[in-house]
Amino acid sequence: MEFGEYKSIDIRTIWEREDRNFTPWLKDNIQYLNECLNLKLNPQGIEKPAGSFSIDILANLNEETVIIENQFGKTDHTHLGQILTYLAYHNAKIAIWICEEIRSEHEKVINWLNENTDEDFYLIKLEVFKIDDSKPYPKFTKICGPSELAKTIRKQKEEMNEQQKLTMEFWDKFLEKLNLKFPEHSGGNTSKNPWIIRTAKKSGMVYSYNIFKENAAIVLTSDVKERSLNIKRIQMLKKKQEEIEEEFGDKLNWDINPTRKSQLIRYNLMEGGLENIENWDNIQNKMIDSMIKFISVIQKHVDELE
Repeated sequence: MEFGEYKSIDIRTIWEREDRNFTPWLKDNIQYLNECLNLKLNPQGIEKPAGSFSIDILANLNEETVIIENQFGKTDHTHLGQILTYLAYHNAKIAIWICEEIRSEHEKVINWLNENTDEDFYLIKLEVFKIDDSKPYPKFTKICGPSELAKTIRKQKEEMNEQQKLTMEFWDKFLEKLNLKFPEHSGGNTSKNPWIIRTAKKSGMVYSYNIFKENAAIVLTSDVKERSLNIKRIQMLKKKQEEIEEEFGDKLNWDINPTRKSQLIRYNLMEGGLENIENWDNIQNKMIDSMIKFISVIQKHVDELE
């Protein structure tokens, strides 16, 4: 059995120009693109205005407006900018960029847009093939597009941004109280991190106030370069555990982990966390009061450490 030769041909031998030949053809043969994307695009027209620019193809998908931008040759910043302009002008949610040759930089941009914006972006490679002297066949290949993974990443980033805003608001109110109640720990800026750090007046050791979604804590950490010294320090303090906890008035979490560089002593607060906005005032006061008591009990022992 003999097989024919499967070969790629220059798309310009089929469509001389993108605007005059390919774009009108695609509007009338949208099924090829629909098959590639598993969508049901409904073209509304070509060269639709967007201010002083013209959109190659304006289409609908259900009730959403779709921008289709076609480009012969290599992808470039000009067409990328045009796509973003068209999306904004028509308040569209879906953009399809069909190209002959795709630069890796632009593929990364489309992936980034899918992970960081609410719009869906598709990057499509256009080719034409023949088998021997058969009729040419247009091939559309999706290089990248929206996916469940991209949506998950986007959602996680949105949630993280919201949590960071909430964290900054929490610390902003917390620092107001801290400056009044515990001047020794006053100063510093609001942070988007779930902790605020203050010196323990011993090299490599710090006190920290920690706030998370569901809980809060105050912590003493030893984090010098030598793991063995960190372990030794917390173990030395732990030898006085009974005395320290009795004076402090509650149990502490002595978190010594030989596989980890930093070693710490933690006091977990039971008043709630970042999500308990209605209880922030109580949480913040308890964090400060607990830290004041904690330092008054343990600092003299920290001062004796190596």
